[in-house]
Amino acid sequence: MRPSAIIVVAILMLAAGCESGNLNPDYGNHETEAWLVKSYNDIAIENAIIRQHTILPYHFIRNSDELNELGSRDLAILAAYYSKHPGRLNVRKGSVSLELYESRVRTILNQMSKVGVKTQKIDVADGLPGGEGLASHEVTFMMTHEYQSHSNADSSYGEFESSTGSN
Repeated sequence: MRPSAIIVVAILMLAAGCESGNLNPDYGNHETEAWLVKSYNDIAIENAIIRQHTILPYHFIRNSDELNELGSRDLAILAAYYSKHPGRLNVRKGSVSLELYESRVRTILNQMSKVGVKTQKIDVADGLPGGEGLASHEVTFMMTHEYQSHSNADSSYGEFESSTGSN
């Protein structure tokens, strides 16, 4: 093959390789891209709701045992999860009366039961989102002992020295 023919073939190959078309027919389709982003966000939100497994006072209409729109959405997500994976569900009492709190718990269990959740396998408690947490007196105790152990080990705890060596 002559050198000029090789150059022509090489140019044709380069030109074919520079085509800007994309093999994905949805590439650049803003509706598809928006749906994909929304889908990822929905999955992240659902995972967070399941991880927290908590119905909070703001999920209810004020001074009522009726769930608001946010509460209904979160409970639907939790009910779908608990139908396959029963466990602990936190329902925060907040500042409402014990009577209203118990009514809210009944509302939640009734709604979960209506969609097929075996509520006898759900452990409802007035717990913190995501787990047990610590009581404030336990945190204070630990922080006090940690501070004391640092201050006893190093009398300059909390002091910073400048680069010149003076404070």
